Amino acid sequence: MAARRITEISVTPVPVWYRKEVGKNSRGENIGRNRLEWLVRSRTDGGLEGLTIANKFMRKFSDFQATQGTVAGLLDLLREVFLGRRTDEFLEVSDGEVTGVEPSVQRAFRHNAWMSILAFDLLGKEMGLSCIDLLGGRKRDRVDAYDTNPVLPGHPGSGQGCSPGSRGGPGRVRRGISAV
Repeated sequence: MAARRITEISVTPVPVWYRKEVGKNSRGENIGRNRLEWLVRSRTDGGLEGLTIANKFMRKFSDFQATQGTVAGLLDLLREVFLGRRTDEFLEVSDGEVTGVEPSVQRAFRHNAWMSILAFDLLGKEMGLSCIDLLGGRKRDRVDAYDTNPVLPGHPGSGQGCSPGSRGGPGRVRRGISAV
């Protein structure tokens, strides 16, 4: 079956609310409790649909004359990189596994890594494979769950030691958290 061409790209702001931020990376975005997710959806001439989130791009707003952080700039970038191209033109594949990024999109994916998710989603659907399979398959049967302590009075930087933050450890273990 020939690869399908991407014929549509759209961007939709989706308001979200987080009751509790789970799994926050110390260097990640500070999403807080309310925010917009910028959903990117593409469709092919064969009816495949791919999704990604363009939050990183949309948070780079500087002014209305710049392209970063504007819907118009995002749509221009997406059209330039994806529109009219086949789903197999983004990732290098060998024996059903992705081995690299096609040279024509390396720069775009390096500066906007979130775009590679769209490429994986479309290619996986085209090939009838999950993203896990495209990345080489499942490597383990379980993944340890991690938890982090918020900055408490006993945080190491507070000069009070770690004991106040470590008191909740047994409760976390009972709830299935296996590493802190």
